[in-house]
Amino acid sequence: MSIPVNSLDDAVEVAKKAVKFDEEGETNIAAYYYEAAASLLEQLAPVSDSEKAEPMMASAKQYKLRANDLRMKTPNEGRIKGDMNNMMAKRCYFLLQQAIEEDEHGDKQDAIELYAKAVEYITQFPDLIQGDLKSLTLQALDRAEDLKGIKKHQPTRSSQPLHSSTANSSLHEKSTSSAKPVPKPKQAFHRASNVNLQGAGNDTYSDEEKEVLLFTSHINKRDYVPFMSIDLLEKFQYSMPFSDQAGFLTLAPKQKRDFYKFVRPEELCSDPCIVFGSVPNYLNIKQTVISDCSFVASLAVSASYEKSFGKKLVTAIIFPQSKDKQPLYNPFGKYMVKLHINGIARKVIIDDSLPIDKFGRLLCSYSSNKNEFWISLLEKAYMKVMGGYDFPGSNSVYPYLMSCNNNLNE
Repeated sequence: MSIPVNSLDDAVEVAKKAVKFDEEGETNIAAYYYEAAASLLEQLAPVSDSEKAEPMMASAKQYKLRANDLRMKTPNEGRIKGDMNNMMAKRCYFLLQQAIEEDEHGDKQDAIELYAKAVEYITQFPDLIQGDLKSLTLQALDRAEDLKGIKKHQPTRSSQPLHSSTANSSLHEKSTSSAKPVPKPKQAFHRASNVNLQGAGNDTYSDEEKEVLLFTSHINKRDYVPFMSIDLLEKFQYSMPFSDQAGFLTLAPKQKRDFYKFVRPEELCSDPCIVFGSVPNYLNIKQTVISDCSFVASLAVSASYEKSFGKKLVTAIIFPQSKDKQPLYNPFGKYMVKLHINGIARKVIIDDSLPIDKFGRLLCSYSSNKNEFWISLLEKAYMKVMGGYDFPGSNSVYPYLMSCNNNLNE
């Protein structure tokens, strides 16, 4: 009895994929393909010549055993502990960096509060308090006491203001930086006051404009207030990972079909970042099952423009940011995105939870660089305003392009 050639070829191709993913360490995906290859061979064996059926069943048995081994494979506890320690260290450095930047800006009370939070958080993990982190923590404690006026100057330890480059150098390669003069304290703002209803620029709004803004701020059952100067002071550090009060976004039908769970970037890679390099690369954009082709196209246009002409269209709308206005990865998971909606720049707060399938693949637009997340986060911010990943979509690129940035009017 002859073997269906196409079916045998399919089994061979599936087996090759299983071996490939097995070698790459993708255990769940490899197990799936091993099981699929075994199933195909078991279906082929009864309708094949007896001399070929026996090797097929033997191969199928081996594939099933390997799949079972991969399914039962326990995670490497040492690696998991190492990943957790790495994430805790990143959060510690992030807190210190935020405190130092407030100190450099002359915000005494905020700096004291952030230094205290940083020290309190770091002391929860005694195993991590060593080397550079220990030195920074002691300096932060001294600086907080100096700002409070309860610390006497001691020659054994520096009481000068720390610099944010000190915290940054502990996460990346160390670099020298000169001390900068501390600017005057920033003016305090309160969103509740109409007097302070001011955009990121210098223009204020009339009473009529404020009424219009109030009316147009209610979008898809949520309020998205205009982006104001006070929002540049948004706090991004917490004692635990931030979760959006609005909850997870509603999934699109095709996402629901393959959905497994929501994860954060640190669960997908060991060293996540927002933008890999100094500028975003539109060639890294990959779309999946969400019907937002126009929005993805607008991201590509904006990223290409920024790379070609140096005009910050993508990197300028993602917060938190470093001193040189580059978006920062926040290990506490909170981000603020500035989107131009209903005629004005608006503030959109999101967390960094993203949907994946059972093989760990993102079910949203993503970057071909697995460590880069600006694409997924910007898409999530826009999908939140639109009501969820299941929004109906659009055929026009222009509204999406204007949402990303109002500087591209042509």
